[in-house]
Amino acid sequence: MQTSAHGIQRSLRVVVATILVTTLLVVRGAGDSNVAHATTGVGGTLYLGNATGAAFPVRTTAATDAYAGFNLHVRAVASGGVALAGMSGDSAGSTIVSGNDPSSVFCHGSVPVAGDYVFACTALNGQSTTTAGLLATLTVTASGNGCVSVRLVTVPSSDAAFATLNTYTSNAPIASAEMQANIVGSGLANVLVGSGAVSDCATSAAVGGIAEAPDLPDTTPTSHGARNLLDALAVSLAALVVACGFIWRVRRRRVH
Repeated sequence: MQTSAHGIQRSLRVVVATILVTTLLVVRGAGDSNVAHATTGVGGTLYLGNATGAAFPVRTTAATDAYAGFNLHVRAVASGGVALAGMSGDSAGSTIVSGNDPSSVFCHGSVPVAGDYVFACTALNGQSTTTAGLLATLTVTASGNGCVSVRLVTVPSSDAAFATLNTYTSNAPIASAEMQANIVGSGLANVLVGSGAVSDCATSAAVGGIAEAPDLPDTTPTSHGARNLLDALAVSLAALVVACGFIWRVRRRRVH
C-alpha cells in the first residue's frame, strides 16, 4: 500500500509539473504575435513610374513564379504649401486583370496612417501571370502649390500581422495565396501640385520607405523581455514542483 501511495504521489507530481509548464508555454505562444509569415515563390521587382499629372503607375518586372494579386503600400510627403487630401487606386490595365474585365479582380484601398495608402487587388477568376507591366495606377489628391513625393513602403518583419502593410505580389493559386519575395524599388514618384516645381520635391531618404513604430498600428509583437520573463516563470514553477516533491519524500522517511 505504501509503495502504491508513493507511485500515486509521484505520478501526481509529474502531472502537475506538466500542466504548469504546458500552460505557461501556451500562454507564451498566444502572447507572441511574432509568427513567421513565410514567402512562397519569387516575384518581380516592384517600382514606381513617373507621374503624369496627379497619377503615377506601380509596375513590376517579370516574375519567376506566377502571381495572382498584390499589396502596395505607399507613403506621401507634401512640401510646404501643399495640403494632401489623400490617395486612391485603380486596377485598370493591370497585369492580373483578365481580358480587360475589371470584375475579374477585387481591390481594396485603406489608410493605415495619415500620409500612407495601401492598395491591394486579387484575381477572382483563377488567372495568374509572370508578366512584367502595370500593377496599378495611384492618384494623389492635393491642393496648393508645391510637390507630393511618393515612395513604396516595406515592413522589416515576416510577422503575418503586418502582411497588409507590406509591399509584395501574392503567389498563385489564390486558394493558397502567400506573399512572394520581391525587391522593392526606392525611387520616388513626384506629383507637382499647382505651380509647384521639381525643386520642391523631397528626396527618397526624406520620404522613407520603411514602416516602423509608431508608424504601424498597435499590433507590435510581444517584447523579448516579456517572453523571457514567461520562460523564467515556467522554469521556476517546474523547479518548485520538484522541490516540493523532494521535501515530501524527506518528511515521509522521517515519519516512517
